Amino acid sequence: QSTPSVDFTAHEAARKVPVSEPPPNGSKTSEPTKLHSIFAGLQDKVVLDIVAAVDILVIFTTAVFAKYFYLDVFRDIGVPVSTTPYAAAGALVGVLAYVNMRKSGVYQFERISRNFVQSRKILVALVTAFLVVILIGYVFKSIEQFSRLWAGVWFLSAFLSLVLWHFVVSMGLKKLVFTGSMGRTVAVIGESECVKQV
Repeated sequence: QSTPSVDFTAHEAARKVPVSEPPPNGSKTSEPTKLHSIFAGLQDKVVLDIVAAVDILVIFTTAVFAKYFYLDVFRDIGVPVSTTPYAAAGALVGVLAYVNMRKSGVYQFERISRNFVQSRKILVALVTAFLVVILIGYVFKSIEQFSRLWAGVWFLSAFLSLVLWHFVVSMGLKKLVFTGSMGRTVAVIGESECVKQV
């Protein structure tokens, strides 16, 4: 009889070891298990921090790229246009979008593999960040120096780039999990038939 397969999420996949008897009361977790848990937690945090850092960099880079593509190449008005305001807007939107995505749970392992949910949350975070920056621009009367077409090119390129980046991350993490490169060793206590089949 074939062993039934078990579907794990990108974060919860693990090698499970059946244990017939539970540890005695008051016993402490072994030092190797503690170290493994600490390492797994640090590993998760490092991966998510890298994803977040790349998100900010993508938003910043697409802002500068959109400025270069639209103002320097497409329109080519013949007058040099400073990149500084566009880079500043890109950095501000990047930080605001990062804060929004973190609050909405984008940087959680149990959600990072859900591509549709990720795309929706990224869209909401990006729209919110753009609206905040537009409001700031109106308050300080600096919105006039930015082209609406530039903003449209920037928003579209930033959103598509973020969705593609998170899709690549999702696929990469799934591959690492199912090849055993990421995961945790978990002891399953009990003698039931379900435990024996895991």
